[in-house]
Amino acid sequence: MSQTQIELALFDKLEVIKATLPTIYYPNSTHKNKPNPPTGEHIRVNVLPVGTQPIGIATTNQTTGILQCSVYVKDGTGTIRAAQIADLILSAFARNTLLSNNVRIDRQGSVNSGFSVDGWYHLPVSIPYQQITG
Repeated sequence: MSQTQIELALFDKLEVIKATLPTIYYPNSTHKNKPNPPTGEHIRVNVLPVGTQPIGIATTNQTTGILQCSVYVKDGTGTIRAAQIADLILSAFARNTLLSNNVRIDRQGSVNSGFSVDGWYHLPVSIPYQQITG
């Protein structure tokens, strides 16, 4: 399988729940009909590939990585709203979720420490994924 298929599976899942989320900014996209730079709550998405490892002596491979969803809310508005958005993302990518293209979420995602930067409170949400092929 290709990185394209992995990204499509992950992004498709976000699209399914986007009505419950703030504006989503995907990597290197045109951001049509979205404020650029963002003016309100938003999520910046990145896929961080870790690599592909063989499993056993057959032709089976495991490709792993992290879907990084960075939640942004206005600085000074507290942490609760960012945590609520993070919970929505984590719920959509719960452990044992099978996405398209044989992409699996086999471990629970995590919320990392939030911090303020350039007028925004940034809360990183990391979701580990894997794809078994072969």
